[in-house]
Amino acid sequence: MLVIGGDWNCTMDFTKDRNGEEPHSVSVGVLRDIINQFDLVDIWRTKHPNTRQYTWVKVSGARVSAARLDRFYMSRNQSNRLLGATILPVGFSDHHITMAQLSISPGPRQASYWKFNVKLLQDATFCSGFQIFWERWGQRREEYESLSQWWDVGKVQIRLFCQQYTALSSSEARRVLGELERSISEMEVEMVGQGNVSLQANLAELRRDLGSFFQVKAKGALVRARFSMLKEMDAPSSFFFGLERQSGEAKGMHCLRLSDGRVTSVVGEMRERTVEFYTELYRAEMCDPVCAQVLFAGLPKLSLAQRDEMDIPLLSHELAEAVTQMSPGRAPGVDGLPVEFYKKFWGIIGQDFFCVLRECVGVGVLPMSCRRAALTLLPKKGDLCELKNWRPVALLCADYKIFAKVLSNRLKSHLDSIVHKDQTYCVPGRSITDNLFLIRDMLDLSKGSNVNFGLVSLDQEKAFDRVDHEYLFNVMSVFGFGKSFLTCVKMLYAGASCMVKVGGGLSRPVWVRRGIRQGCPLSGQLYTLAIEPFLGLLRRRLQGVCWTGMGV
Repeated sequence: MLVIGGDWNCTMDFTKDRNGEEPHSVSVGVLRDIINQFDLVDIWRTKHPNTRQYTWVKVSGARVSAARLDRFYMSRNQSNRLLGATILPVGFSDHHITMAQLSISPGPRQASYWKFNVKLLQDATFCSGFQIFWERWGQRREEYESLSQWWDVGKVQIRLFCQQYTALSSSEARRVLGELERSISEMEVEMVGQGNVSLQANLAELRRDLGSFFQVKAKGALVRARFSMLKEMDAPSSFFFGLERQSGEAKGMHCLRLSDGRVTSVVGEMRERTVEFYTELYRAEMCDPVCAQVLFAGLPKLSLAQRDEMDIPLLSHELAEAVTQMSPGRAPGVDGLPVEFYKKFWGIIGQDFFCVLRECVGVGVLPMSCRRAALTLLPKKGDLCELKNWRPVALLCADYKIFAKVLSNRLKSHLDSIVHKDQTYCVPGRSITDNLFLIRDMLDLSKGSNVNFGLVSLDQEKAFDRVDHEYLFNVMSVFGFGKSFLTCVKMLYAGASCMVKVGGGLSRPVWVRRGIRQGCPLSGQLYTLAIEPFLGLLRRRLQGVCWTGMGV
């Protein structure tokens, strides 16, 4: 973490930090280059984005000059460690004191939970070993009360199998690395001591092998840090291995404001605060049935043919298609198994998973591991001591997302028949640019026709998190969705819970009694359905602008 401070004798934005024009434009240019080079942020301005306060005031005759010249800067990717910043006057100088409070507690070094190493999928020995392991595991179905339970325990056994194999592989890798380093050192000593230049070719080959070894290690660090934009890489160094740690620290939570107003960096207290916050956020609330009926009035319905098409039993090829459509490189859920694992071994485990889901549809409940998500928090703008300024993203198990993708594929074919044409979010064939073009055309027509009108833009706070489950299911019933499809959607939320990632570990479970999960392939479409009754009410009641012959 880089922190620099001092009297800079210039301001970066004189409209906020001076009571006049900036006289030192050259200094501003030099300082801006430093800020950009090291990716720094102004500590005080981060905490006070719109406040005018000065650190230097001078009176010369009838002229008063004031500026915020004294400033601290820090690394942008560490700005979530910033607790506060203040400016206070002193009696011994014409400059004020600038103070910054930072959290210097070390970030977590361990992962919150185990994650499968996708490099194993390139290991032929591992792949053949897994096939034998899974065939043997399949013979133990009768030992469990249900296929759902057998599947959950099976994923735990997969983790143990991978950990044992990786431990043996890591030991072998350390042995090979040690031999390479020792051979290079011995060969260099022999070349220098005896002047034996004939060993140069052998030495170059050993160095290439060692370079390849570190190249693989560096690439793994970059992949884990999600630096996918780097197409080429220089020679591996500690810089590349440090990128992974820096990326994690930039997203890490280092302090939180508790309900009593106190700011804490104690991991246990932060976890309890997140549990308290999300328990309240995901708590179900009563919906007014009278208001619901007003909203539901006049909603379109699916045709009987559409309903029956979506209600057909789950098909094996739908799961296989969903797997091929899933994007790689996404963080896995609490079972640690990414979609790459399912893509590689679908021919081995796909039919078993299909049988598990058929049983689950019959009882209306998914396996326990599918119902539980790891909630990762991503920083937004504003005071990061406040939990409301962290965006929750549910890291869902890949098998859950495969099932949700099947439902999404079924729904997307019919969404445009029940969602109004001016709603473009998550409706296939529509784009937000359609709305932008409409706004542009309205502005042009207004200007050409000399008609004044207004545009209102609303931002719904915690939009996904506040969708009530019962309300959503009622909306879908009014739209005409059949019992079978609706049962499958309800399964995604029946007994759902999450554990929040804080301080290198997971909190105790929080029951999710409302909200649709960011990270689920179906959530965008479900939100579109949930908000459509409200938008329909606005369309019926708001008086718009009408141009004869324009259809507007």
